[in-house]
Amino acid sequence: MNSLILIAYPKELINFNFFERKVESIIKNQKNFSFLIFDDPNKFVEQKWGELPNKKIKKKDRAHSRIYAKEATQAIVFWDGHD
Repeated sequence: MNSLILIAYPKELINFNFFERKVESIIKNQKNFSFLIFDDPNKFVEQKWGELPNKKIKKKDRAHSRIYAKEATQAIVFWDGHD
């Protein structure tokens, strides 16, 4: 099964190593997956997985995020404690 993993994090998250470890621990046993992102404020996804084929990273417009988020099979969301 191909998983579509939504990744969301705030621009306040500046620790790339923390981000990388958390995401890697979740996807390590997944063989077929793609990422869905609406924003990559610190370019973490691009920095780590930018070499993947374009179809592995689906960057979508935030204006339609609810529609696209319904397609996700998993979500990895980092929260900065605000909002």
